[in-house]
Amino acid sequence: MIISVKVHPNSGRKEIMEKGGVIHAYLKSAAEAGKANRELVSLLAEKYGIHESDVKIAGGFSSRTKMIEIKGKS
Repeated sequence: MIISVKVHPNSGRKEIMEKGGVIHAYLKSAAEAGKANRELVSLLAEKYGIHESDVKIAGGFSSRTKMIEIKGKS
């Protein structure tokens, strides 16, 4: 399954929510040295009940809008 996620780094909270059909990820980590990306992968794995290795950032590594591939989900 491929999903698009709008990332909000440095938000002071860890939360995933859907607003108007768009998935938003609020992260505590700053968008530096891949910290926010690692937190996003961890948060999505927790939300879907899968291993972090099953969550891959497929596009948008340095963008706030990311394409995420989640293995085993359809």
